[in-house]
Amino acid sequence: MNAPRRRALAAAASLVLTAGTPCVVRAESTEYRVVFATARELARRLDEAAAEGYDCLAVARPEPELVQQGVAVVLGRASAGGPATRHRVVSAGGRASDLQPLLDKAGAEGFRLCGVALSEGSSLSTLVAVMTWRADSGSERWSYGVESTDDRKAVARLAAGALEGFRPVAASQLADNRVPQMRSWIVVSERPANGGSPIETLFRSAPGPDGLQKALTEQAGKGFRVGLLWKESASIVALMTKSAAPAVAPPEYVVDKAAPDSIARLSGAYLGDFAYLSGGDRVVVREKSITASTMVVEDRLPSLGTTGYAATRELRPLAEHLARNTGGYAVSFVSVRSGEQGALVLRSVLTRLGG
Repeated sequence: MNAPRRRALAAAASLVLTAGTPCVVRAESTEYRVVFATARELARRLDEAAAEGYDCLAVARPEPELVQQGVAVVLGRASAGGPATRHRVVSAGGRASDLQPLLDKAGAEGFRLCGVALSEGSSLSTLVAVMTWRADSGSERWSYGVESTDDRKAVARLAAGALEGFRPVAASQLADNRVPQMRSWIVVSERPANGGSPIETLFRSAPGPDGLQKALTEQAGKGFRVGLLWKESASIVALMTKSAAPAVAPPEYVVDKAAPDSIARLSGAYLGDFAYLSGGDRVVVREKSITASTMVVEDRLPSLGTTGYAATRELRPLAEHLARNTGGYAVSFVSVRSGEQGALVLRSVLTRLGG
């Protein structure tokens, strides 16, 4: 390795825009809810939201240097309502050794992965996957694969699985090192239980914008597209995929260094952004060949407190801020970052296709 979806609320979308969760640009939600809880309390809070028609849109990915207790989830619903929804929370050890069979078991019951994130307590680290079931999904069933970047044979297994129809849909940091920046990552792949179309996969990585730009451009010319992105150690890693169907035109990727508050003004479809050096700038990855607009919403997450969850009333302003972005904007990626005085900040990226 060179160092080392989700259904819309109303209709499925087609463009994968960001990485770390199986994110696609979904149909626009008119109402949102944010849930923030420990692994132990998360299922109960998600069940409450599902009873009111909310469906999981994204599981927030913690920044690589962040040690975060609890998991933040953004949910949405259309004002006209939708099919009945259920959520299932799958918790595994921080090294993910038991994650794959748990995902498979839920997938066999019709639950599909929404996202996965690492939650760290004072003495226990847990990988938490949120899965959803919808009444309109019929007899859909799903199979999963989980590979870790600390395994030298993982690349070959990912490639072999891709040829059997397993598509990479999520990535998460592991708790395999006390230094967060030195940790390995897992890649979760998904396939319909009755089989999927074969694809090719490859990894490309670089520590800065110039090297990553060159690598992505080279592979895009060969028909590969960015599937997942994450930052591992000092390098930004891209897992790229290529389908058997011929592309209409190769994608055009642009990798920039930009100030955090300028990301929403950049053209093209946002794919991800990562801390760069120590000056506060970010490396921003975009697909410039797609016409799209970006909005960024940031809010401080309330404390979990002794209950293990943030109260709905404390999270309501976060959901209301998301709902202000009408006119075709939809959640495409969510992360948790460090704020001032040790606070946690929920950062949601919303995308509108077509400008």
